[in-house]
Amino acid sequence: MSAAKDDLRKRELALQRLMRQMKFDELQKSQVYRNLEMELQKIQQFQEQPEEAINQRTAITTNQNKHSEK
Repeated sequence: MSAAKDDLRKRELALQRLMRQMKFDELQKSQVYRNLEMELQKIQQFQEQPEEAINQRTAITTNQNKHSEK
């Protein structure tokens, strides 16, 4: 498994834990919860793609983040 897939999997698990806690705290109707839910769906869609596509998207996102920090 590539580093990009590992990173996606870690983020997916972190989102799931956070969302589980928010449900426990009865916050599942909040905008934050809905945003996390959308991000989780995007991650799951990425993981269904071939590895090359994930690596390209990760590289593009990384480069965009570097430029926005300047």
